[in-house]
Amino acid sequence: MRTRIELEQDETRILSLLYEYKHLTTEDLHYFLFEAYARRTVERKIQSLLATGYIQAQPVLSHRQGRNHRVFSLLRKGAIRIGKDSLPNQHYRHEREDYRLYNIALLQLRHLAEKQNWQLHESEEQCQNALYFYLAMGGVADVTLLLPRKIVPDVILVTADNVPNICIRAHPNADRGFFHARFDKYVSLLDKCRGIAVVLNDSQAEQARSVLEGKGLERRVLVKNVESLRTLSKLVNPAKGEG
Repeated sequence: MRTRIELEQDETRILSLLYEYKHLTTEDLHYFLFEAYARRTVERKIQSLLATGYIQAQPVLSHRQGRNHRVFSLLRKGAIRIGKDSLPNQHYRHEREDYRLYNIALLQLRHLAEKQNWQLHESEEQCQNALYFYLAMGGVADVTLLLPRKIVPDVILVTADNVPNICIRAHPNADRGFFHARFDKYVSLLDKCRGIAVVLNDSQAEQARSVLEGKGLERRVLVKNVESLRTLSKLVNPAKGEG
């Protein structure tokens, strides 16, 4: 039997995750917070928070399922419960699944890095330093000429083999032009590092793969949707074309 303090800690974890990532499903909360629990247990925790007015449920259209499902977001009462004076910025449209997935992609990368003891670099300084160190240690001359002026909002994931993976984060409105620009930006680095294009829907995946094939980069960049990011832990040599 869990104590009241432990139950309150579970509630705080849910509210805090919603504060940072805005809109989450039952599946998200189960996977990222309570993977060891039965799904029914997680559902009961969510229902308790709904009943107390800490969170609300909203419909969102899923591209994959072609139908609405529920996402949960924080209410002001819930924000106060975790010591926040106001709600987080809700400027994007919650009814579009892509906007939720854009945030979940970063959460998934953070979760994966923590579980695998990898390094995820998110700030501009961290990203630039990670690439500079790897290239310099590899004997690359004139490293600064290869580094792009700006990397963020993309991030760098350094896996167990110490190779930097440039994670290109497609935004909800990313199209072929976006992928052309991003791949051109990193083309000189992709000969020495690896790339992961994180897409939000099937249309973006098709566009990314088409652009990669046109540039001859399909063996250097993986195309992953948010769900399939979980399989990155199984990768041994992404350069050999897993995607």
